[in-house]
Amino acid sequence: MKTFLKTGCIICALFLLGTLFYEWIYPDIFITASARADEGPIEFLPTDAPVVALTFDTVSESDTTSQILDILETNQVPAAFFITGAWADAHPEDVKQIAEAGHILGSSGENHKNMVRLSDAECEHELAALHQKIKDLTGLDMTFFRPPYGASTPRLIHLVKSCGYTAIGWSCDSMDWKDYDSEAIINAVCRNSQLKSGAIIRMHLGIENTPEALKAIILNLKERGYDFVPLSEVL
Repeated sequence: MKTFLKTGCIICALFLLGTLFYEWIYPDIFITASARADEGPIEFLPTDAPVVALTFDTVSESDTTSQILDILETNQVPAAFFITGAWADAHPEDVKQIAEAGHILGSSGENHKNMVRLSDAECEHELAALHQKIKDLTGLDMTFFRPPYGASTPRLIHLVKSCGYTAIGWSCDSMDWKDYDSEAIINAVCRNSQLKSGAIIRMHLGIENTPEALKAIILNLKERGYDFVPLSEVL
């Protein structure tokens, strides 16, 4: 019996260590899931109307901004762009173009760090440094924040709220960041089980096949009766 109990304790300890290690490597799976049970980023717009919101993350070093902005303008679709300090430094004119086109600029932090692992002061610096940078470039104050890597806790949500931000997640991931071909990106959105009223769609700048896929996604959703609205219209 003692041997059995000892073996059981060892197995439990190994399982716990493995879980903790996996959580360290993939924080968005564990941390975000627990936050959603309490308080986490907004993943759906609070509406029953057939509307969706289109958002872009901008962590890539390559650039498709002009192509994306042309497509959005042609189709009269608003969007939100969540940027980082490094991307703003590399593409200041693109930041200005996004703002001049009337789209929303949102924050993913100055250094796109996993802010769950930072102190409150470090998190505040991540927000404030980028906020001032965008203010200097565009004259605009950002009010939306997307947690890097999707990692979030109630503590982080409360902190960003105290800094004047609303945390935004997503319900439909285009998976374009996996460098899929355009058809796979289209299917990831248009056949997504979470594509319904209020869905928030996530795409990326700097991905080769995203512009082509975006054209088809906009056409498909409009044909199905969806309208595209800015986050600020509903939130």
